Amino acid sequence: MSYSPRTAESGNVMIYIFLGIALFAALSFAVANIMRSGTADPKKETMGLYASDVIQYADGLKRAVQGMHIRGVADHMISFETDRLENYAHPVATPPATSCQTDNCRVFRPAGGGFTYVPPPNSWLDAGNAASPLHGEWFFPAGVCVEDAGAGGSGCEADVEDNEELVVILPWIRKELCVAINNQLGIDNPGGNPPSAGGSAWVTNTTKFIGTFSEGAIIARGGQTAGCLQGAGLPPTGSYFYYKVLLSR
Repeated sequence: MSYSPRTAESGNVMIYIFLGIALFAALSFAVANIMRSGTADPKKETMGLYASDVIQYADGLKRAVQGMHIRGVADHMISFETDRLENYAHPVATPPATSCQTDNCRVFRPAGGGFTYVPPPNSWLDAGNAASPLHGEWFFPAGVCVEDAGAGGSGCEADVEDNEELVVILPWIRKELCVAINNQLGIDNPGGNPPSAGGSAWVTNTTKFIGTFSEGAIIARGGQTAGCLQGAGLPPTGSYFYYKVLLSR
């Protein structure tokens, strides 16, 4: 039996045709699924990606802080000092030392938490408040109690107990990002709006954590250790912020 080059060429052409039909069918199926699921909204998809970045960064911070604590760094010794932020250096203390003066208790040093401070990008933030305090930075407060996250319950913002949490807060974020964060965390957004904080913790008490905890602010969310909330009752009413408990106390 003789071999015909034309027969081989014909077979190759048929393979390409069938492959093209299969790829077209797969593409059509994918497009149909997108249209049915309603995920073809570019802005919604973008906010979903941003939300994942916010959550993942805060999760990384928590792992760094908890790793230091497991290695024996006391909660009041943990330092968020970095040259990217102002006023987070622990003050020099006389013995017995209660402040962090070495890299092993600094979250943003290789010898400490080994984590890198990355400022939040403008795409996450409400541009209308660009001139406001704490805009464009992660905030580590000294006086925020998260109700039922640790030892503090109702009224823990003023119970004269040492039960405040180590928390990170990202203030002044966009509403649509706030909604997307809650969607990923399984938190309801009533009527399409983030839940109310009843008073923004980062506005109530903007004291930065430098080794001393203080009274003054509460996030009352029934033990919820992360979420995005709408400030209410205090200026700036209607602003949005994300919080994450890094270490419960």
